[in-house]
Amino acid sequence: MTAVGISSIQVCWPKLRLYYFHSLTLLDGPWFWASDVYACLTSVPFNAAVALRFLKYYKETVQFHSTIDILKSPPASYKQPPVDFMQGLAELEAKVEAGAYQNQYAFEHELQSLVLKVHDTHFALFAGVLNQFTFGSNYEIITLSEDGYKTPEVYVRDADLSACIAQPGCTPSPVDTMNGVPVVDYLTAFAANQSFGLLEPHADWNQLLMTPALAIKGGMTTFGGSAALYPGDELNIILKNGSDKYNSYFVSLYNSPG
Repeated sequence: MTAVGISSIQVCWPKLRLYYFHSLTLLDGPWFWASDVYACLTSVPFNAAVALRFLKYYKETVQFHSTIDILKSPPASYKQPPVDFMQGLAELEAKVEAGAYQNQYAFEHELQSLVLKVHDTHFALFAGVLNQFTFGSNYEIITLSEDGYKTPEVYVRDADLSACIAQPGCTPSPVDTMNGVPVVDYLTAFAANQSFGLLEPHADWNQLLMTPALAIKGGMTTFGGSAALYPGDELNIILKNGSDKYNSYFVSLYNSPG
């Protein structure tokens, strides 16, 4: 699948509009507008025979993962939803045989979504067209408590926030909504669908937030660029003071194989 995907991506490469390129960090680009990348990925044709061969191999491999059977009916202390992974693969296989997928991305999106439901950093899939790009916002976010006691709120992390915090009497405005949804609800759903390999929902949330250690390393968060699945085109961010200055679009990072 990977070879087919790369060949097809090269064909539509000239159609991708460059958003940003910076070669001096760990985030070597280039970055493109996510909607362009999505259009490219959904143009990759689907080969059912190749997909069925891959699923046969994958089922034979993952059956030996130690928690696969436990996750179907996990203990009460487990904080994530149960998942019958092998049944999920069987359903994918049936859909392939029924001709349900019209492009490679549609198939890989469902497969990768199933993999993410395992919530295990030792269980990952890097293959096909989804291995070429990741997605996210062009803004990183953090959470801050006003006084160390109140419930933290979500803020856009940028130079304006830093300047306001450093200025006496300046109170930065937290985020109110994202794409019309209360920010906590939006990010909770984003974390549930995109965060990789953690056992508890609050840890999934942490993957969305920039930290000093991650910033020093030049890394990025799931929300800021490492999400595996296309999150949509627009990202409308409204602050509690009514400002919409952070309204933007999701972007995508090309993960060069070389």
